[in-house]
Amino acid sequence: MNRVSKKDYHAFEIKGRCFVLDVERSFLYSIRPEVFQVITEKEGSLHDMHNLPFYERWILKNELRNIKRKIKPLSEEKREAELSRLEKVGDGMYGIWLGVSHVCNLGCSYCFANEPAYLGTNRMMTAKTAKKGIDYLIENSINKKDLKVIFFGGEPLLNLPVIKETVAYCHERSKDTEIRFTFSMTTNGTLLTRDVFETLRELRIATMVSIDGLPEIQNEFRKTKAGEPSWDIIADNLAGIPNFGDYIPARATVVEDDMDLVASVKALRNIGFKKISFGQLCSNSGMNTKEEDFRIEVWKKRYDELLDYCIEVNQDNNLENFPISNLQFLARQIYLGARRHFCCATGRYFYYIDPDEGISPCFRLLTKDSDQKIGTLDDTTHIEEKTRVFFETNVYRTKCRNCWARYICGGPCFGDSFYLYGDYETPDPVTCEKNKYLIYSAAYLLDHYSRKKSDEPKSA
Repeated sequence: MNRVSKKDYHAFEIKGRCFVLDVERSFLYSIRPEVFQVITEKEGSLHDMHNLPFYERWILKNELRNIKRKIKPLSEEKREAELSRLEKVGDGMYGIWLGVSHVCNLGCSYCFANEPAYLGTNRMMTAKTAKKGIDYLIENSINKKDLKVIFFGGEPLLNLPVIKETVAYCHERSKDTEIRFTFSMTTNGTLLTRDVFETLRELRIATMVSIDGLPEIQNEFRKTKAGEPSWDIIADNLAGIPNFGDYIPARATVVEDDMDLVASVKALRNIGFKKISFGQLCSNSGMNTKEEDFRIEVWKKRYDELLDYCIEVNQDNNLENFPISNLQFLARQIYLGARRHFCCATGRYFYYIDPDEGISPCFRLLTKDSDQKIGTLDDTTHIEEKTRVFFETNVYRTKCRNCWARYICGGPCFGDSFYLYGDYETPDPVTCEKNKYLIYSAAYLLDHYSRKKSDEPKSA
């Protein structure tokens, strides 16, 4: 039997189901409550089991042995080799955010982009700047053949002509480089008419709508610049797009710990959305609940309700059709044995280009004095030097190094850490608690559908 320590695995229980996670491999084991009780109380000892029949004790011993035998700690040699690989600068970019519009027709009270630093000098990106951004991406991709372009804002559809010209330019560059581009954007939906949607489909731009789950929440926090409600504008636009839910997912922000997530899903499904992702408030939104005020048990209760409801409505018992995409994504991560070392590609393989041709590690790291900017499209001299920190800030180098969730979560959001603590490596404790419970929920989800699949009658 392998000798493993408690840091090599994590045992947890959610909604009556018990699990052990092999931390290094992100491998999940479903276990009996008796095994969970023993492994959590005294790391696999068999205390207080003397009253069990011999056969039960024997089965319990075998279960514990089998689990520990399968857990694979990472040797120091392998860890050092992994660190060397992770911190190697220069593997090339694979995508950019193009900030085509630093203007928006909504005035969302929690938007991180309401800061003057985000608006900058030029409010709209020109086609010339967008094309320079594409050229920069190609030149720094180091022969990668699949590149991503994300059109960002503000509200990107306020600059649709430049988006169209940029996509056309990417197709031109594809001819001489053989690069395949994929495009995406997030829009607030107020300009997403049927004609605009058809244009985006022709351009093959994957589109997500940012809309909060209840009309009253949307209309309170996501008003127009004139202070008018916005829900009906978006709902009317979507009503004119046949079967839009087959193509467009929703992203809803959880604005408070007691937000009724089930009611939010019902409202979004009622207007036609089939896939919904729940996001959290950004650290610089001005609306964050302080750690001491955040009611995590209330928040967990709302997610438990959400889990039960969505399992009930997803009657085909197929994880791929589960309506909450962020939970579905986490379940898939666990299933595939996720091994993430960073929260995202910020500052390593993905940069943000603003309308002033500035290059930043991320749209979340635009500051009033531009101290986080790493260069411009005309001056890239110090980019490698300034981005080295993002390669070095991996889960082994941050306070997440001993956290059981590190490879599934990927560590702290650089933007959140910067605005909360002035560094890139300190995780927000509230976000950590949320992420861990979302992983628990995803494990439950994965186990649920695995059981359903095993219960299916076998074909002859």
